[in-house]
Amino acid sequence: MKKSIWIILGSVLVIALMMMMIMKFKGGEQEATSKVEYDYYQVKMMNLNEKIEATGNVSLSKNAEIYPAFEAVVKQIKCKAGEKVRQGQVLMILESATLTDKYTDVRDSIAQARLNLEIANKELVTAEALFKVQGITLDQLQAAQDKVKSVKLQYRTAQTKAGSIQQQPDDANSFNPSTGQLLIKAPYQGVVGWVNTVTGAKVKTEDQLLALTADGAWEVQAEIDESEISVINAGQKVEIILSDTQESVLAGVVTEVGRVGKTDAEVVTFPVKIKVSEGEEVLKVGMSVELSILTKESPKVLAVPSGAVVQRRGREMILQKTDAGVNYVQVEIGMKTTTYTEIVSGLKRGDRIAIVKPKTEAIKQQNGNNGSRQNQMPGMGGGMGGSGVGGRGFH
Repeated sequence: MKKSIWIILGSVLVIALMMMMIMKFKGGEQEATSKVEYDYYQVKMMNLNEKIEATGNVSLSKNAEIYPAFEAVVKQIKCKAGEKVRQGQVLMILESATLTDKYTDVRDSIAQARLNLEIANKELVTAEALFKVQGITLDQLQAAQDKVKSVKLQYRTAQTKAGSIQQQPDDANSFNPSTGQLLIKAPYQGVVGWVNTVTGAKVKTEDQLLALTADGAWEVQAEIDESEISVINAGQKVEIILSDTQESVLAGVVTEVGRVGKTDAEVVTFPVKIKVSEGEEVLKVGMSVELSILTKESPKVLAVPSGAVVQRRGREMILQKTDAGVNYVQVEIGMKTTTYTEIVSGLKRGDRIAIVKPKTEAIKQQNGNNGSRQNQMPGMGGGMGGSGVGGRGFH
């Protein structure tokens, strides 16, 4: 009986010891895994900005499609696609029989009107002399005077017609009466986009001769989602990223923001125009580009990772690392981005701050540090009196 009691007491003691060992092990692991760990950062000066990403297509705000003012024959082409030209430069020489005939008719009309005017003036001089000696009546004198007025009007009309023919019908067409040629000139400085005719071709007024793109006329047309259009304003800087192998980046600036949206598949967008500030020589009309519109910028400000700022008792707080440890300090924040937050006051450049590591990461790291200890756990199931338990000990 006594032996059985001692066996039972011994078993209870062993079980109690085992339970104590398990409790202590679990308690130690919980303590280890609940230990707070930090990532440390330094407060730095940096440029903060917010951007809106979008896509767009290259277009031209000023693109001359040049047509002949009269039916003509192309005699000479003095330009080619891609060539830079100055304002007033002759791009083509045409000959127009229609224009030449019109000018010849008007020139003949002027000559005839001049001759008629000379005759009418002589007749008026004679009439005035006869009227003084009562050789003609007053009505006859007035008839001579009216004839001079009528012929003068004919002469001025012929001169006006001649002038209108010699004048440029538009900024691109110019008639040279001395040669009878129709000159096609560049209405402004730019680049020849394409030549649409050939030497010897007969062209009509509706036939396009060439396209000329003006310097500084390149722009990008984009559509901005209604959720973002409120932060887009004229004057904002834009990065224009091309789809070439180098992903070239050009500079631009927002010039127009539309106020009338359009709906496509229940998505509302608003038009935005962006003027290309530099690098336009690599652009082509219709190209697709990526846009990064700078909507907000704070240059050279104190900043910390946005994850460092926490709310405590309705205030913005940051953990500051000092020689004494880690303590919360109150800060005033400014501009916020998805990655960084401006610090207006509460910290200075060079201060060290701490961000609590996510618990899963801390546990993972702690488990890695205590790997040998975890590896011994299976030994506890091999025998309650074995060295695996005794070796761990209760210190």
